[in-house]
Amino acid sequence: MAKKKAVSKKDVTEAPKAPAATSGATPAAPARPPFRRPQSLNFAGVGRNDICPCGSGKRFKNCHGN
Repeated sequence: MAKKKAVSKKDVTEAPKAPAATSGATPAAPARPPFRRPQSLNFAGVGRNDICPCGSGKRFKNCHGN
């Protein structure tokens, strides 16, 4: 086997280091969209045996009519 050539310090180039974050140890997380509440459903006028307006396909008494 051939010997490896010794590398001198002047031949080695160091990669520039990234600046350290001073405020926190973790990198900045991607921005989250603001929380939005689901649209409220109006259950006024719904009969007990009518289909529930939430879209589940169940009767109102078995879904939101408790």
